[in-house]
Amino acid sequence: MKNYLSGSITKDPNYIEKFEQFAKLVPGTVNNPIYFKPFLGLKIWAAYMITCLRTVIKSDALYLIPGWKYSVGAKIEFWVARFLGKPCYQINPTPQKREGIKIVEHSERWAVYHRQPITGRYTLVRFAQKFQKLC
Repeated sequence: MKNYLSGSITKDPNYIEKFEQFAKLVPGTVNNPIYFKPFLGLKIWAAYMITCLRTVIKSDALYLIPGWKYSVGAKIEFWVARFLGKPCYQINPTPQKREGIKIVEHSERWAVYHRQPITGRYTLVRFAQKFQKLC
């Protein structure tokens, strides 16, 4: 299964770290746009978008990283995938670790446990979904 990872690149100075971090969460083979070469070697936004849209068409599903709604390119990729009937998922960030919180990773969600101050035991507080289905 080939999955496409989409998100903001132009306006995000830390996009490489962000895309590599979220690529680890996506199941199957990941088409990561930070490694794409632009169409015809032109280093302009439109040439990169041509390459990205060609890859979206060939992919089985679209995974959107947090903050994708602020990217024009990611919105275009989302609407193309939606038009083609491909499943689209928004990746939710990992819950924050704090004092007295334990996070256990399951296949498609995280279990968040809180430590009780008196007994010292951990109790389940909530489940956090890794992927939210958009279409």
